[in-house]
Amino acid sequence: MHTDPSVYELAHLAGGPQRVAETALIALRDLGALTVTGPRVRATAPAPPARHPVEAVLTAFCSRGRGIPAAIAAVREAPETAEIGHRLRALGLLTRFRHRPTRAGRRLLAEAKSAAAHPAYVLQGPSAIEDRLLRGLISGTRTPTVLDRLKPRPPALDRDLNGNFGSGQDFGSFGGSGSDS
Repeated sequence: MHTDPSVYELAHLAGGPQRVAETALIALRDLGALTVTGPRVRATAPAPPARHPVEAVLTAFCSRGRGIPAAIAAVREAPETAEIGHRLRALGLLTRFRHRPTRAGRRLLAEAKSAAAHPAYVLQGPSAIEDRLLRGLISGTRTPTVLDRLKPRPPALDRDLNGNFGSGQDFGSFGGSGSDS
């Protein structure tokens, strides 16, 4: 059994490659290795040594300044991030096809949450980021899934004869009885 998961393994279990990228960006910003100015991110000049290969990917990609969506996508699609998923599947913590946590993976996440040894954004995602601007920028990088496209939409509103908006289903005033008088 895997007893001491890294921050990025926990992030992958909690939210997949997207969460790994978000965690790397926030962690490096907190360390001072990255500066976030508006929607752009840039590695600082004397960059501290990377503690993990995912961090090395992000600092190398942002050496000349990049947009946050591009930086997140670069880490999300990097082979180093894919390697984390392969390792978790080999350990039996992720399912093989749908890439969701197994029972052992969920148990590991629950233990990590109760231990509270890692920042909240690792397990909860961008909703745990206190900086509202950064939270919005990172949340805007999420790729829509098939399930997002299948969510029910509110019914369309149409104007009735009086100019009021209604449900569009009231046809009582049209047509009358059908006889010409």
